[in-house]
Amino acid sequence: MIEWALSKVILPVRLLHSFIMNLLPDRLVKQKLQSMTAIVNTELFQREECRAILLSIMTTTLKDLIQKREEEEACVELLSNILEVLYQRNVVCMLEMACN
Repeated sequence: MIEWALSKVILPVRLLHSFIMNLLPDRLVKQKLQSMTAIVNTELFQREECRAILLSIMTTTLKDLIQKREEEEACVELLSNILEVLYQRNVVCMLEMACN
């Protein structure tokens, strides 16, 4: 039952991954970053197994764009949102551990 539920969540993440990776590298860059930023703020990104898949593509994209000095403002927004979500998750985990 858990595997079935997990597969229902992973499939959309893999589709998102494929969609973003198949966009031409130098086309729709700002829109790609805006989409990633929106994804970070979803429940999907809260799930650890989904986040692992999504973070790999997001960090690679950020690295490439930052090195090229392209779309810096959108990169900063995406990175900021990622760090904010990860920080919140870390605080929640620490609080849960303290309560146990």
